[in-house]
Amino acid sequence: MPLVTVPTTAGTGSEVDYWSVITDEEREFKMALGQPPLTPGGPYLGASVSLVDPALTESLPPRQTAATGFDALSHALENYVSAVSPPLVEPLALHVMELVAEHLPTAYHEGTTESREHMMFAAHLAGMGENLAGFGAIHSLAEVTGGMYPEIPHGEAIAIYTPAVMEYNREVVPGKFAAVAEALGRDVEGRSEEAAAKEAVRAVEELMDELDLPTSLEAVGVAESDLPEIAEKSMETSEIGDNPREATAEDLLEIARASY
Repeated sequence: MPLVTVPTTAGTGSEVDYWSVITDEEREFKMALGQPPLTPGGPYLGASVSLVDPALTESLPPRQTAATGFDALSHALENYVSAVSPPLVEPLALHVMELVAEHLPTAYHEGTTESREHMMFAAHLAGMGENLAGFGAIHSLAEVTGGMYPEIPHGEAIAIYTPAVMEYNREVVPGKFAAVAEALGRDVEGRSEEAAAKEAVRAVEELMDELDLPTSLEAVGVAESDLPEIAEKSMETSEIGDNPREATAEDLLEIARASY
């Protein structure tokens, strides 16, 4: 049967990606299901037609605007630095990050039609990139946390883990993180790759503050005693193998503790 998709948030890009996330409530685990060749034997999940209209996001409350918009940023960020990202995705991902940095604060604070249009376009482009590139530890940790704590919005879980994962990854791909910093509006001319890469983390943290997004797991009600389980379950996700820096359960536990 034909599949017609109509997004009502500027975030996941699900209207054009080949992924579906289903929560196994018994295991408290979010499963990312994809189609071949990403997931051999998986179902075909591509839409026949996507109707993308930013007017459908005009009634989205500020909190959901921020969380879903940050999710779009995280897609582009992880696609760009992923260990399996093809060159074709890189300029697309950088453009998405530029759009989000410029327009998400306005969409959050003012909700203007223009800002929502740019955010819808950014999310749509990021959704296309997801079909060609991988994710990483941000999505692994956030999806596991969401499976165990379904009341936490996905975009907020994503935001909480992003700075710590960036800190963990930036030393292996400093050049890419320097480009991320520039895409997010930081002036890194004349700086070393290491210094510029650090600016990328600061830019994300400042964006989170501007959007009033939660910055710790404790703030959203995660129990510190659950961090080891979150780390162990994250090793079972499909995304963790695409992280630019190899990670063990112990590494993910340290990231979770830094995010707590």
